[in-house]
Amino acid sequence: MKNIKQSLIGNAVEMLSGKNISAQKPDQIIKSISDQASTLLSEAHRIHGFRIENMFAYVAGALGGCKLIKQEDCGLCFASDDEIKVPDYRILTNENYIFFTEVKNCNERKITFKENYVGKLIKYASINETPLKIAIYWRILKIWTLISVDKLVFQNGKCVIAIDKALAISEMSILNDSMIGTKAPLKLKLMANLQKTSNLDAKGECEFTIGNVKLYSNETLISEKLESDIAFQLVLYLSQSGKWKESENVIIEDKKVSAIEYLYEPHGDVNDQGFEIIGNLSSIISSKYDSSTTSEGEVIKISPDCDPRDFEVFIPNDYIGEFLPLWRFILQPNDEYFKSPSKPS
Repeated sequence: MKNIKQSLIGNAVEMLSGKNISAQKPDQIIKSISDQASTLLSEAHRIHGFRIENMFAYVAGALGGCKLIKQEDCGLCFASDDEIKVPDYRILTNENYIFFTEVKNCNERKITFKENYVGKLIKYASINETPLKIAIYWRILKIWTLISVDKLVFQNGKCVIAIDKALAISEMSILNDSMIGTKAPLKLKLMANLQKTSNLDAKGECEFTIGNVKLYSNETLISEKLESDIAFQLVLYLSQSGKWKESENVIIEDKKVSAIEYLYEPHGDVNDQGFEIIGNLSSIISSKYDSSTTSEGEVIKISPDCDPRDFEVFIPNDYIGEFLPLWRFILQPNDEYFKSPSKPS
């Protein structure tokens, strides 16, 4: 899937629509667009909004369940009914299912939709005879949900959905999302190049040069390349997300650091079911996206300078791990759960 352009420049160009720029020189037009883009970037909520909107496109692309992800809300749109709103994306899945998606970012445990706002989106979807869904990024847990608008129930002009209900009725599986589990612990071992690693000095310091990297699943060395690649991505996610606790162990032999181990295991007691949950593929991809677009909690890019496939966690559908066992859960929406009263926390 090719790189998906972010919408900042498109929005800046739209803001210039109707202005007399035909007589301007190219450098003046570029300056006008730059000024409009700077105006957009000066508002923090717009920056976060653009970034999360783009994140969803990258997540959907990296999950591998889509043939096409097209930004819908760009360019000119004329309609006889002014009570419409164009959703963010048009998506075509591998199963040739087409739907629109509006992307929302939520910093709390519940989100509120105004009936008028959703109604405008529904009108646009109805004109195009295409289903509409709302993708929500719950930043508190760094989880995505995808909800069909026909599941929303409005009272007094608004609908309030708590995160538990959103998870229960989520349709992220149509994008090829799944929950991943494996045996604990996972271990990353950095082996020293002893010829290039110095002895420890009086302060306990040395120059350490990595000679090899080894990964382990439940103390079993992962020697197959694909399994090792998957394990490395899982370990990277765990180190960034804090989903499992991390511990470090320095191995010293003959006054030299021969290896440094990083051990990852669940917080609390390990259960007796034989595996531990790591997280959703969409959350792992989002973590990679965060690393590419933020630094020390600050947004440095609206979208990465790379292809969505660069964030992919490639696990073949027929995967059977010899050294890295995986459990994959494809979560289906529970419509009965939605019929129960909502109790936002």
